[in-house]
Amino acid sequence: MLITKLGFGCASILGKIDKKNSLYTLKLAHEAGINYFDIARSYGWGEAESLLGNFLIQEKIPRENVEITTKFGLSPRNNKFIRIAKTLARNIINYIPQSQTIVKSAAGQVSPKIDFTVKNATISLNTSLKSLRTDYTDNILFHGYDFENKSDDIFEVIEFLEAQKKCGKIRSYGFATYQSIELVNNFFTSKNIKPDILQIACGGIGKHDSMTLKNLADKDIKIVMYSPFRIEPSIALIFEQLKDKDLYSEIESIFERKFIPQENMHQIILSYFQRIYSPYAIVISMFNPQHIKINQQAVQQEKISKEQFESFERLLILHKII
Repeated sequence: MLITKLGFGCASILGKIDKKNSLYTLKLAHEAGINYFDIARSYGWGEAESLLGNFLIQEKIPRENVEITTKFGLSPRNNKFIRIAKTLARNIINYIPQSQTIVKSAAGQVSPKIDFTVKNATISLNTSLKSLRTDYTDNILFHGYDFENKSDDIFEVIEFLEAQKKCGKIRSYGFATYQSIELVNNFFTSKNIKPDILQIACGGIGKHDSMTLKNLADKDIKIVMYSPFRIEPSIALIFEQLKDKDLYSEIESIFERKFIPQENMHQIILSYFQRIYSPYAIVISMFNPQHIKINQQAVQQEKISKEQFESFERLLILHKII
């Protein structure tokens, strides 16, 4: 069975999380053995890549000891006003948690521009390499590409990415998407496209077509999954729903042991995705030291049987958690 990497998701760096805490948790993650970092040109309104690049240099971490995935296509609208507004927004949320929805709505007004042209891909890649302080990136992904798009412009960008592989600026390219795996697979088939890597949202246990994922993996496409603990952004974490529905005793019966909600749920869910989908990596945003430790332990230790997984999944479906 493929050993799944635990990836550190950098989406909150210099956005929701300030510089000091971002550097602190990056250091904790690396010390815990995490060497896969998932970032994007748009994260931190264009500043997150520089923080990660500086961190790797300052900590004297050899480039060959880490795997960096970045993304392009969403171009940040970075300026002095936005940098000031980020700090102000974090302070408002810290003092008034109820303001988070309003702050998110305001942030949406300066959301990144969508641009999947060769010109933007060239600018984005060169900017990423400079910011990350590296000569190459391990993986570069189309960030949120719309697979319902009927345009053939994508072939020009893929031709550009193939050329960058040959000259050593990138090792692999692919796509990061929130859309259904069936739509993605149909797009690849109709366009006769075979990327090196595909990053998809976990989207809730049991929601993905495991056969489609297996077919993609059989074509040597690396599958990376993200956000395993939340079905959708607007829905409570799975642990919270189990608590609200008073299902802990049933879970203890399935797994034949006492249940520690956060710790055991991390192990159960991460082990589930490893066993069912065998992904290359699972990416999680982790800015709590305890979460980093628990997640790293969970992804390294698979102690749950297939029968237990199936019983657990039936429980979630029965109580409409998935």
